[in-house]
Amino acid sequence: MQTINKIVLTLYLVATCSFASSKEEQKAALSELFNGPNDSEEQTVTAKYGSEFVSLVSERVGDLTDYKGLDCRAEVSLFSNGSVEKVTLSNQNILCRKVFNTVWDIGSFSLPNNITESNKLRKFRLYISP
Repeated sequence: MQTINKIVLTLYLVATCSFASSKEEQKAALSELFNGPNDSEEQTVTAKYGSEFVSLVSERVGDLTDYKGLDCRAEVSLFSNGSVEKVTLSNQNILCRKVFNTVWDIGSFSLPNNITESNKLRKFRLYISP
């Protein structure tokens, strides 16, 4: 459960901050993250889809007890239709290879119909540490 919380926080942080174009927007996004959102609907959409992404990857990656002591950071980029475009890994350990293969096996993540919301979720990071 702790791993899932880390993944969700990372996913939300990236979804909130990576698309902010100016320093002011980035500061506002970080402020929203730590002080609470101004627009609860936006948070709900991002959090809902982010949670679905985490659940899907966690379910598919399976039991990670054999990977104790390893960690993996993966950045996933999606095409506008939700298909996986690219997966970038922090290193090439066996855990990262498992995450990489899992994301590519999933192949496609559902995105909201709203283009603005969809664009916020097209690039996300996963941090996995069993």
